[in-house]
Amino acid sequence: MIVKGAEEWLRLQDERYHSPNGVLPVSSPFPLRPQHESSQSKFSTMLHKVQKMKWNRRRGRQDRTEPLADDSNKAPAEFYSLITLITSPIKFQTALQRLQNLSLIERRSDSGTSSLWMHDLIGFMMQDAARNAESYQEWLQSSVSLICGAFELIGDVALPQSWEECETYISHLRSLDKKWGDAHGLNVELTRANVRIATYMESRGRYDEAGAVLQRTLSSREKHLGADHLDTLLSMNGLAHVYWLQGRYDDASVLHQRALAGREKHLGADHPDTLTSVNNLAIVYGSQGRYDDAEALFQRALVGSEKHLGTDHHDTLTSVNELANVYQSQGRYDEAEVLYRRALVGSEKYLGSNHPDTLISVGNLALVYRLQGWDGEAEPLFQRALEGFEKQLGADHPLTLTSVNNLAIVYDSQGRYDDAEVFYRRASAGYEKHLGADHPNTLTSLNNLANVYRLQGRCDEAETLFQRAIAGREKCLTADHPSTLDSIHDLASLYEYQGRRDEAEALRARVSAVEQK
Repeated sequence: MIVKGAEEWLRLQDERYHSPNGVLPVSSPFPLRPQHESSQSKFSTMLHKVQKMKWNRRRGRQDRTEPLADDSNKAPAEFYSLITLITSPIKFQTALQRLQNLSLIERRSDSGTSSLWMHDLIGFMMQDAARNAESYQEWLQSSVSLICGAFELIGDVALPQSWEECETYISHLRSLDKKWGDAHGLNVELTRANVRIATYMESRGRYDEAGAVLQRTLSSREKHLGADHLDTLLSMNGLAHVYWLQGRYDDASVLHQRALAGREKHLGADHPDTLTSVNNLAIVYGSQGRYDDAEALFQRALVGSEKHLGTDHHDTLTSVNELANVYQSQGRYDEAEVLYRRALVGSEKYLGSNHPDTLISVGNLALVYRLQGWDGEAEPLFQRALEGFEKQLGADHPLTLTSVNNLAIVYDSQGRYDDAEVFYRRASAGYEKHLGADHPNTLTSLNNLANVYRLQGRCDEAETLFQRAIAGREKCLTADHPSTLDSIHDLASLYEYQGRRDEAEALRARVSAVEQK
């Protein structure tokens, strides 16, 4: 991590130094020394000070005011010398050996991976001395540059193959974020890294953690950059998407509307970022049952993406897939199937057959087959999606659980109620654990499980789950949301099966009144 960060820092500095305008990157706190200019390393001086600090403390003396660096004016040169040392394999190994001889660090190896370990007390002494130095902020920024530079080298943090490496950075970035705080102003590198960390957490289904990171980032950017700055709007869009994933549709709608208005103002109506906000707001409207509003926005996003990005661009295919979702919710299955097939073909071609977005398209196409009664075509696609998600994302990821729920629907329609029950239970338990008891996905699985109980004649258990689904959907959606009405209709069917005709008619009248309205 340290070596990669140093190499990336040097690369960026060299790139800027040789650029025509010689502009330094905003993220760099120090100017680049020309390559022909010598810079004497101060490593020996720093070691001498460390040795002196240890000797003084051994004798009971403590000089808290003595800095590790000479003064703030020399800190840039020292940092450049340190970078040069780190990127020299021989010098770096020599330096580590000297530090180890002084018992300041311990070199460890776990399964072939090398690491450096420092005792908590030594770490505290070093940081405490640094905090009292005038050059503290510059050294803190140098740490930020090293870690963030290395973190930027990771490819797509949303892909499973990047997750193990991403996880190694989280504790370091959190520590730096805490130390930087708000006292030193906005740190561009840290906020950018936090956005990537949130993307990583979101891709793993860790929505609460992603939301917390994005809330801090948004607050900081609003304070230091302004509410309409493009970076602020980017954080706003990301947080709104997490709210949608958490089932907080009203909160998501408010933030997406703000982000869309800001992007339209600063970027124009057809800019790709603006169209992303259009698409995301449409997703929320679709989840709220506002299908006409969602369709109009999806059509706008799709036309704009096709015009400016091309018919096979990832953003275009996303709009295709989301518009198909609206058609499916409206019962327009033929139109939905055409778009789902287009999205699937494009994703397989450009992303691969096992990419999560491709698997989403596989599951959606299977769902529209199922809704048309084509279980024979739907089941193998649901199984493909489930196996892919389990392999790529894990057994408890929300997308995996969605495939579990959908495959249970097929078993349900085939009269395989025992199999359906097992899968519905798995889906509802997983959703409740990771998303919460009142999340729309949790309630959907519970409602589906209740229907299985009804068909099995387990009426009391079914009634309890239907009532829970209705109450939850009224709370997190609305009393008039199509999903809420579906649960009411299902409960009415149960009452009718039990001979409770008056109660069944009252519920059906309620549904009918809303539909007429």
